Amino acid sequence: MLPNPDSSFLTDQQWGAILQFAQTHKEFDKLPASVSSKTAEWQEYAKDPDASGEGEPFYVRRPPKPYENTSPFNRLLLIKILRPEYLVRSIGIYLSQEMSPAYETPAPYVLDEVCSSASPSTPILFILSTGADPTSVILRFAAEKTMDKHLLPISLGQGQGQRAENLIERAKRGGEWVLLQNCHLAQSWLPTLEKLLDALANDDSVSPNFRLFLTSMPVSYFPTSILQNSIKLTTEQPRGVKANLKRCYASITLDELTSSTRPNEFKRLLFSLTFFHAVIQERKKFSPLGFNIPYEFNDSDLEVSRSTLRSFLDYAPSSDIPFDALLFVTGEIHYGGRITDEWDRVCLNAIIRRFYCPDAVELDGYLLSRSGTYFIPYFTPEEASPTISEKASPSRRAKRAMTRAMSMIEVPGTEANDLEVTQNYIDTLPGTDEPEIFGLHENAYVSYLKKETDRFLETILGLQPRQRTAGPATKEGAPVSVEDTVLRMIDEIESNVPSSFPAENIQKMLEANTGPNFADLGVLNVVLAQELDRYNILLDTIRTSLDSLRKAIRGHILMSSELDNMFFCLSHNIIPANWKKRSYATLKPLASWFKDLNERIIFMLGWLDREQPKSFWLSAFYFPQGFLTGVLQSYARRNKKEIDKLRFKYKVTSFTSDKLLSGPKDGVYIHGLYLTCARWDENSESLADQQPKVLYNEMPVINFIPVENHKPNENEYICPLYKTSNRVGVLSTTGQSTNYILAVDLVTKKEKPEFWTLRGTALITQLDL
Repeated sequence: MLPNPDSSFLTDQQWGAILQFAQTHKEFDKLPASVSSKTAEWQEYAKDPDASGEGEPFYVRRPPKPYENTSPFNRLLLIKILRPEYLVRSIGIYLSQEMSPAYETPAPYVLDEVCSSASPSTPILFILSTGADPTSVILRFAAEKTMDKHLLPISLGQGQGQRAENLIERAKRGGEWVLLQNCHLAQSWLPTLEKLLDALANDDSVSPNFRLFLTSMPVSYFPTSILQNSIKLTTEQPRGVKANLKRCYASITLDELTSSTRPNEFKRLLFSLTFFHAVIQERKKFSPLGFNIPYEFNDSDLEVSRSTLRSFLDYAPSSDIPFDALLFVTGEIHYGGRITDEWDRVCLNAIIRRFYCPDAVELDGYLLSRSGTYFIPYFTPEEASPTISEKASPSRRAKRAMTRAMSMIEVPGTEANDLEVTQNYIDTLPGTDEPEIFGLHENAYVSYLKKETDRFLETILGLQPRQRTAGPATKEGAPVSVEDTVLRMIDEIESNVPSSFPAENIQKMLEANTGPNFADLGVLNVVLAQELDRYNILLDTIRTSLDSLRKAIRGHILMSSELDNMFFCLSHNIIPANWKKRSYATLKPLASWFKDLNERIIFMLGWLDREQPKSFWLSAFYFPQGFLTGVLQSYARRNKKEIDKLRFKYKVTSFTSDKLLSGPKDGVYIHGLYLTCARWDENSESLADQQPKVLYNEMPVINFIPVENHKPNENEYICPLYKTSNRVGVLSTTGQSTNYILAVDLVTKKEKPEFWTLRGTALITQLDL
C-alpha cells in the first residue's frame, strides 16, 4: 500500500478514499501512483480558483494526465475526494450542462396558473421553510381575483379543528376560499382533514369556485394521501445579508425614517439594528460555528426593537443615548428571549455590541466590517462626500472599499433622500456574504460547504434501494450482494471487538493497583470502574446484536425492525441506533467510530494493567464531567479544602502526551482536545487565528489545576469545551447541556476575548472523521 505522499495536501482520510476509489473503479486503478508521482500537479488542480474561493469551478477543470479526458461524472467523484466543499456547486453545474439549466435554477411559480390547475377537491399545499410565510402572497392573489372578501383564513392549533370544519362546509357551498395555516400544529386533527378531502372528491354539490389552501412545515406525520393529491409549492426566505436588508428597508417609509425627534441618531442606529438583524439571521447557516441552536428570529423581533429604539431616543435627554438600556432590552429581551443556550446568549450580546455603540452615531461611515465593504452610509451635511474619517477606517483597503461604494450612490445634501440613499447603498453590496461580516474566519465558509455536502450525500444515500449489489464483483464475475457484504462486515467486526471486562475481575484488578479494600480506592479509580461498566454494556450489545443479525440474514430468526435498521446502517457505514443508544457521544461514521472505540479500550486497559496515566485522554470517558469532578474531589480530600470553592486554573504546556515523563504536581494533565475556529500559537503562548483550510488544531497537553475561588483574567478567553463538534445536547438534571463539559480559560494577547466569541472558538474532545 502506497503511503500518503504529502500530508499537508491530503489528509489520511482523503488518501484512504483515493486507495479505495482505485480498488472499486478500474479506470482509476493507477490514481494513487499518479497522485504520488505528480503531487504538485494534483495540488494545482485542487487549489482554490482565487483567494475568495470563487471563479472557475472545479467541474470545468481537467485533472492531470492520464485523467484529463475522464467523464464529467468521474470529475465529480474526484472533487468529492479532494475538495468536498465544492461538490454541491459542481453538481449544479453538471446538471446544468449535461441536462438543462432548468435543473439548477428553481422555477418561480405563478399562483394564477397553479390555482387554475387545481380543483375543488385538489388542495394547494404550501410547504413552509424557515423564515418564509406565503400568507401575504395568498392575500394579494385573492385581492387580484376579487376574492379577498371571500377568503376565510384560520390558523390551526389546539381547539381549532371544529372551526376549520365549519369553514370548509360553508365555503364549499358558497364558492369561497379557505386558508388553513400551520397544519403541522394540528397533528390530532389531520386524519379528520384527510377524510374531509376524500369526501370532497365524491361530493357533487361542491361549488366549482371552492379552493382550499394549506400551509405546513415538512413533518413526518402529515397524511400521505393529502401529499399525493395536492399541488405542492414551497418558498424560501431570501438568502444573504443584502437580501435581508433590502426586504427590511422595503417596509420602511421616509416619514418613519425622519419623524423621530433625533433623526440623525435614529437613522444611523436603525441601520445598525437592521444590519444586526440580517447578520444573526444569516449566521445560523454556519450551524454550531454561528449558533449552537438555530433560533427562529423573525420580523416581529426587528419590529419591536425598532419601536423601542424610537421610544428611547425620543424620550431620552438630547445629550444622552441610553446604550446600556438599549443593549439589555434588545439583546436580552427582544432577541435574547428566544435564546436557550447560555453560550449563544454570550455570542448574541457580543454581536449587538458591534452595532449599538456610541461610534455608530458619532463617526461618519462607521465600519461594520474590517474590509470596509459594510458601513453605515450616513455623513453629516457639511461632510457629505465620499471622504471617510480616519477613525472610522482602520486600513487603506477599507477606505478604498468605502470610497468606491459611496461613489456609486447619490450623497444627499438633505435628509429627505436618506431612505433612497440607504436603498441605493444596499444595492451596491455583494450578493455573496464574506464570513468576516459575521466575525467568522474564512474557514467557517469551508466548514459550512462541507456540511452542505454531507447533508446532500446523506439524502442521496437515504433514497438508495435496499436490494442492490455492493462492491466489486467476485473472481467469477458474479456481483456481490448487499447481504454478503454485510455478513462479511459482521465477521470482521466480531473478530475485532475487544473482550468485555469481567465484572468480578474489575475489583480484583483495581485492588491490585490501589489496595486490598474496594472501599479504600481513590476517587479516580471509582470513576474508572463506572466507565468500565458502561463500556461492558456497549461491547455486550455489539456482540449480541451482530449474532442476531447474522441469524436474521440467514433466515434462522425473524428480521425485526431493530435488526433491519442495523442491516441498513452497516451497509452505509453508519453507527446502528441500538449501538448509539449505549455508546458515548460521537458524530463519527461507523468505521472511524469502531477504530476509536478500540483506542479507548486500550487506554482504559493501560490504566488498569499498569498505573494511573501521566496524562488523561478526556475523550475516552463516557462522562468526562464525572472524571473532572473526581479530580476536584480528590484534591479537596488530600488538601482538606471545600470542594464547592474549587475551580480549575488552566495552563497550556508546550509538549505532547508522548513526551511526558511524569504527572503534574497538582491537578491532572489532559490531552486529546481540539481547538476549532482558532489555533494555539506556542511562540506567543496565546490564541491565534486559523491557517486557511485548517479547520481543527490539536492542543498541547493542558494542566487542569484545582484552585480556590479562581477567576479568569481579563486577557483570557472563556472557551467552552464540548464532547462533539455539533455542540448541541439535551438539558440534563444539572441544567447544563449533555454535550457541554466546562469552560477552559485560554490566554489571548493580540485580540480581545469578544473576537474569539464572534469567531465561535471552542474546544472539542473528538473530530467527526
